[in-house]
Amino acid sequence: MLSALPVERIAEIAALAKRLRTERDALVERARIDRHDDAGDPLGPGRRSAPADAIDDGLDDPDALGDTGALAALKGAIDGLTPEQRRELLALLYVGRGEFTASEWEQALSQAETVPDVLLGRQAIDEPLLPEYLKKGLYAIGRAR
Repeated sequence: MLSALPVERIAEIAALAKRLRTERDALVERARIDRHDDAGDPLGPGRRSAPADAIDDGLDDPDALGDTGALAALKGAIDGLTPEQRRELLALLYVGRGEFTASEWEQALSQAETVPDVLLGRQAIDEPLLPEYLKKGLYAIGRAR
């Protein structure tokens, strides 16, 4: 199973992903508030503030938000992994999502190997439940702390 990726690095990546999700959640709350006028009444149909539009774009594409501290840190942590470590991270994500069982680790790894290296980190960053899935994956393969 995990031969190249230390559990400590997985925990670090999970913590950074959780921090990114917290930042995204705060942006969602800001967008909710930005959809109201100064009196707190909802803006009419088709009327939205520019910040709300930008935030909505960012929920679909994390890069649209710009490099927030959490996004930059998560990208840096994943980019700092070797290709083999990124493949193990993605395989662990697959197991955590329930696409594969622990006994199917080799198949999960094979599936991760079909993803072009430039997209390996992107798949992890785009997963809003990354911290939970990594934790579940570690638990499934018997490496949870």
